[in-house]
Parts: sequence; structure tokens; C-alpha cells
Amino acid sequence: GLVGDAFVAAWEAKYGSRPPLSTGAAIYDEVMLWAAAVEQVGSVDDHAAVNAAILGLGFEGVSGTYRFNEEHYVPVSDDTVPSQLIQ
Repeated sequence: GLVGDAFVAAWEAKYGSRPPLSTGAAIYDEVMLWAAAVEQVGSVDDHAAVNAAILGLGFEGVSGTYRFNEEHYVPVSDDTVPSQLIQ
């Protein structure tokens, strides 16, 4: 899609090669998900609030949608992506 294509182009411009297929976009998504939660909370120091915000966000990333369930993981479905790297 357009978001993924833009991510690949930006990565290539910065690093001179294509992003690794296994983790580049997923790690980018995780950082941006965290940043969105921090922005919502208004503090990087309130870890409990940031964690709660992450769990409550439906986040549209480069790799797809991240939406956590009550067991604190992103279930695989037609509208979400597997997230083996989220901590």
C-alpha cells in the first residue's frame, strides 16, 4: 500500500538499501505506537499510563493494524497483524 511504499522509500533514502523484511517495519510501528501513547498521556515518565494507553489504542502502522486484547497481545485476524516483537 501507499504507507508501506512510503516507508520503504524513506528507508532506502536514509540507509541506501531496502529495509529488512523480517523486522524493519514492525520495529518502526512499535516505536510509533509508543510515541502515540506518550502523546496521548502527555508524559514519558508515567509508565503505567503509557502502557494503558498502548492497550487502548487501535494503531494503524506501516505493517497493518495493532489492536490489543484483554490478554495484552494483538490477536491475528483479518484486520490486525501478528506482533511477535511487541513488549
